[in-house]
Amino acid sequence: MVARRVVWWISTAILLGVCLPISVCIWLPAMGVVLLRLLFLQCLGALTQLPDCAKGRPRIFFDGTGHLYPFSLGVTAHMMETYTLHSSTLFFAISGGNLSVLCILLNLSPNDLLESQRRLLDDASWLPAMGLLGNLEGLRVWLEETLPLDFHIKATGRLVVVVSYWPTLGFHYISEFSSRSVLIDAIIASCRFPILSWRPQLLPIGGSFFKQCLMFDAGFQNGITPLDELMDLSIRTFPRFPGDPSLTPTGFQTTLIGAALPLTHHRAKELMGMGRRNASRYLASRLGPHSDTKSNGKYDESASRLKLGLRRRSSDTSNS
Repeated sequence: MVARRVVWWISTAILLGVCLPISVCIWLPAMGVVLLRLLFLQCLGALTQLPDCAKGRPRIFFDGTGHLYPFSLGVTAHMMETYTLHSSTLFFAISGGNLSVLCILLNLSPNDLLESQRRLLDDASWLPAMGLLGNLEGLRVWLEETLPLDFHIKATGRLVVVVSYWPTLGFHYISEFSSRSVLIDAIIASCRFPILSWRPQLLPIGGSFFKQCLMFDAGFQNGITPLDELMDLSIRTFPRFPGDPSLTPTGFQTTLIGAALPLTHHRAKELMGMGRRNASRYLASRLGPHSDTKSNGKYDESASRLKLGLRRRSSDTSNS
């Protein structure tokens, strides 16, 4: 055990000394673009365009989470237990938000997924720098072991993986998956956050192998031009501002540093329980009998779509 720990410290020192400067140089252009966009006050503008597959369909958005993903899993657990998720519902996901969508589409227990992710973190504790500046190989192996060979067929038209271009940012929506490997690459790209992963991911554009772009986590772009206003339900681990109307944690301070550090098992369970409770209160209000009428008396199209996507079910009804 002592020898293993010594090897860990040596390999970590080499990784940080050699790979960290290289990774910083790779990510620096994208961080410069983030700064320029913020300086030009593009932080309040709403987007006006979604992929064609989103027209008229209920839209649920799971934002990026980092290691705070148990909150979104708690929300997902409540949704799966309480509502029928209509087959027309379209799920948008950034980074760790993809885990929640996988639970829904696979009909996988969020509790089981949480346990599997905890085992991944335990294994990563012996990687140099605990997986920092890595290639997300642990996540890739888990996806390859968990997703059925034909899962890309089920995910096409239901899951929209949201990524950003490196280094210019912007949103790119991936909703068609020609194979399981394409789907896995898209999820990996969505999870490639600067420094936590050493580089962006190369992905084909328009299904062409000969036209590829570097992609990474869309969390920065979503902070600048949030997708929330275009969604019928938005689950965010990081509230945009005090009183954010999205479904967010309460009484829990979420920070980028906190999201980068693994949670204890007790804290993860606690955060998952908060997700369940918050979802119960939030959705009861959003899906109430008069929720499709705004305070000014006008028709709320978004609430009406959400009622189509989430239908309260009896205990003997299964998810669709």
